[in-house]
Order: sequence, then C-alpha cells, then structure tokens
Amino acid sequence: GPLTFVPPLWVDPALRDGSLPSPPPPTQIRTIHFTQMRDRINTLRIDAGLIPFNWAGCGFNAVNDARISTRLINCSRQALRQVYTACSQPIPAGIQGSVGTNTPIRKQHIEDLREAIDQAK
Repeated sequence: GPLTFVPPLWVDPALRDGSLPSPPPPTQIRTIHFTQMRDRINTLRIDAGLIPFNWAGCGFNAVNDARISTRLINCSRQALRQVYTACSQPIPAGIQGSVGTNTPIRKQHIEDLREAIDQAK
C-alpha cells in the first residue's frame, strides 16, 4: 500500500527565551527551528492543494541565528493559516494575528507554530 508520511520530531523540542540562562536543554531559538517549520509548512501546503509558500522577503537567513525577525514569525503564521483555510479548519488561536515589529521573538511564538503544524490535517 502507499507509504504514510510521518513528520520528523522537532529539533530541540524544549526551547527557551533568549533572556534566560543557557544550560543545555532547553535550547535557545535558532534558525534550524524555522527551517524545519518552513519545510513542514510547505509539505502541509502541498497536501492541502496549495503551492509552497514564497518565503522571499520573510527575513529567512539560514546562516545567521541573530537575524531571525518577527517578519519570519508572521510569514510562517500566514502560510499556515492558509493551510487551515484551504482545509476548512478553524485557525488555532496561537497563529491568529501578527507579531509587532519590535516584539522580541519568544519560545511561545515557536511553540504556537509547532502546535498548529502538528494539529493541521
């Protein structure tokens, strides 16, 4: 029969905000977390009959963790909301709206996106 897609586990499932001390887990937010979410979101988009999201202009820089911006959070939310809409599913509260430009990126932003990705059908 056909193979069933099983998404990989999240890299660094336990995250921390950048302002906390840095013992080994939890892990500070890094670019790899967005790379993994971007790939999973695009897979969900294709499964929902959408084209992969155009990430140009979203502030994605795969080589520099320090350049992760709220624009990337907002693009990720937008791309994922489109999946929920295409599948006629209610949009989870954690990905509704957008994050303000001067808002520090927090682990809750990532956790909300991850949860919405995991719940998408």
